[in-house]
Amino acid sequence: MKKLAVFALLLSPFGLAQANCLGEAQIIAKVSEVTNYSITTCKVAIDSSSIKHYSSSMTCPLDIDEVLANGISVGYINGHDCPVGRGDSISGIVVKDARGNLYLE
Repeated sequence: MKKLAVFALLLSPFGLAQANCLGEAQIIAKVSEVTNYSITTCKVAIDSSSIKHYSSSMTCPLDIDEVLANGISVGYINGHDCPVGRGDSISGIVVKDARGNLYLE
């Protein structure tokens, strides 16, 4: 019984972490289009032919079709400049938030 209680305590953080996870994937791709999205982010679009690497999380998968359809929000630098332009490469982790927006970390 004691072993079961210890085992349950060890696994509980993993269950909580997964409950908050809405989707993640590692990506390397070229930007096909950039648009101003909000006062803090620009949105980049990619097309399937420009993807060099895409690896969806095993515990919190993010479908590539969702990334292609919705684009990825990227935070401005210097308050108003998008850090990437058309033809630039992006690399990082794409994360889906509670509102369904995709962000590059």
